[in-house]
Amino acid sequence: MAAPVPYVRSMMTRGKGSATDCRFGPTLADDYQGRGVGTQIFPLLADVAQHFGRKRIILFGGVLADNPRALRYYKKHGFQLVGSFTRRDGAQSFDMILDLHPPSGQ
Repeated sequence: MAAPVPYVRSMMTRGKGSATDCRFGPTLADDYQGRGVGTQIFPLLADVAQHFGRKRIILFGGVLADNPRALRYYKKHGFQLVGSFTRRDGAQSFDMILDLHPPSGQ
C-alpha cells in the first residue's frame, strides 16, 4: 500500500469576490499532521495567491469548532474568525479569513 501523501486544495474564486479572494481547503493525512508540513506549505500557497492578485484567503468549508489544533494553527498564521455556521451533519464550524495585505499596525 502506498504511503499517504499530504493534500492541499486551493481554488481561485469566480464571480463575486473573484478579483480579491482565494478559497483554501486543506486536507492533510493524519500521518503528516504535527510534523510541520502545513507550516512549510502554507507560505507557498499564500505567495501563489498574492502572485495572482488575491488579497484574502477564505477557508473553504470553515474549521470545525471541536478542532482546537486547527483553530490554533490558523490563528497562528493570521486567520481571523468572522462567523460561524452549523453543517448539515449538525457540527458547528467557524468561517475564517486571512487578509494577505493587512493595514499597517496589525
